Amino acid sequence: MTQAAHLRTAKELVDEICDTIGPGFTRTQARNALRRAVSRWSSCVKPCFCKTIEARCGQCEYDLGCCGIHSDIVPWVQRAGCGCGVPNCWHRLLCYDLSCGNLVTDGSISGKIKLEYRVEQPPVLREPVELSSPYRPGDRTIWIKGKIDNLPPAGYVKVCDTWVSYQCYAEIRYDGPELFDVTKSEAWLNPGELISEEIISKQPLLDGSGDDIDEGIACGVHTVLSSVDPHCISRASLDYYPVGTRVSMGYAAGSSSDYNYLFNLAMLEAYRTRMTSCNSGTERDVAYSLIQYYTDEVNRSERMAGTQAEVRVVLDYWKPRSKEYYGGDNRTSSRRYIAGGEAVCC
Repeated sequence: MTQAAHLRTAKELVDEICDTIGPGFTRTQARNALRRAVSRWSSCVKPCFCKTIEARCGQCEYDLGCCGIHSDIVPWVQRAGCGCGVPNCWHRLLCYDLSCGNLVTDGSISGKIKLEYRVEQPPVLREPVELSSPYRPGDRTIWIKGKIDNLPPAGYVKVCDTWVSYQCYAEIRYDGPELFDVTKSEAWLNPGELISEEIISKQPLLDGSGDDIDEGIACGVHTVLSSVDPHCISRASLDYYPVGTRVSMGYAAGSSSDYNYLFNLAMLEAYRTRMTSCNSGTERDVAYSLIQYYTDEVNRSERMAGTQAEVRVVLDYWKPRSKEYYGGDNRTSSRRYIAGGEAVCC
């Protein structure tokens, strides 16, 4: 069962809410309804990301570079020749400790360790955000003008028509070359060195006539996304996105049923708002009946979510195996198989 990430923007979700309700319901009301819905939805549907490190026999501590998310990390270890006969076999690491961004083991592990961690969905922004420095697919960072409150340590953003994932970020105050201050960082230990390199690489370039052919970084506050990886690039995507290009937060789900859950939550909140502006008894009756309908749909979705151990939005996927697959012995089907997947744009 593939658990690839299905991605939507707030604008797409607000459009769907407004189209469903029809005239008389503003985009501001729809966005506020979506904001309340995402807050509740995010407690159940959490994107999952992975980082891989190399383990060496005799080494007990590993610097994860994951400060800020260490409490949500689940480590898996890949052991060569474990006896199951299947390549890329991953086992849950049982004996470990997580402290101050370090993974502590007994020193007996060799091979790869994969770190799974889950994050909240991003906030529904009141104002659009945009690039504060040019972005080219393949860049290590994305620079966004201003700061973004409650941004998760990892997630997805859409730069114009290109989806990109990130796995850490920092907020900086930039006052000129070599004059910057990191005011906040999430899941990114010691970001200053890379940011300093990025500032140097992003200085304005001049053509032969002395005119700028590339824009530098403006003074002010910036949110710098790092460990970026392009996903689901449009065929019409560009090789260069200039300063001012719109950046949208991505809301990730593992299946269409997860989005149905979010949509039902948003419609419930929308009709609660609608109820307060009804002009007739008939309109109030209709709004009340739809509140009841979407309440039932939300309860159904939450009961279904309760039967699932965890909702995972991963770029990897599970391959459940029967006992017969392992030769019919006492081995169980709880081993993990990691394979690459691609994000799905809805």
